[in-house]
Amino acid sequence: KNRFAQFVIVYGERGGGKHEIVKALCNHLALPMRVYENTVEGARLAQQMVETTGQSQICVFYDTDNMRQEAFSILLKTTEEVENKCYIIITCSSLEKIPATIINRGYTVKQPYYEREVLCGYARNMFGIEDFEILNFVLSIAHTPGQIREINAFKSIKEFKDYVELTAKEIDKVDIVNAMKM
Repeated sequence: KNRFAQFVIVYGERGGGKHEIVKALCNHLALPMRVYENTVEGARLAQQMVETTGQSQICVFYDTDNMRQEAFSILLKTTEEVENKCYIIITCSSLEKIPATIINRGYTVKQPYYEREVLCGYARNMFGIEDFEILNFVLSIAHTPGQIREINAFKSIKEFKDYVELTAKEIDKVDIVNAMKM
């Protein structure tokens, strides 16, 4: 606790375990955690909590990739004035979307990379399949356990594969935003 960074940025692919890393960090610190919205109002609330409560706490902002510049500015000011007993943790999928001033202020933690064999075993267990072609198809799209779980929402791998192939075939006929909402 005494040597823990007060501002941490956890980054990596969607579905790769960033939220679990944050939970582990919060458990390690053994302090109350509060999750804030990625809005200007959320950043102001966190700033207020850090500056006025005097309580040991952890302020968490999940998935900050699309946070507005104004909210990042408030967050930057908050990290400059953070008390010894307060911590701020944010997550994002890529550091490229986070202002350099924020990155320079924080300690970055990259989520682990998942080896293909690990993901293959995870997909096998989840779907109960051994067909190499289907497993290869799943792993060509999903690079994290969370992404594999999203595919599992379909009734079958065949249904998912048909959906992907139809989307690819008809991509010029649908709104790209809706086609890629996977």
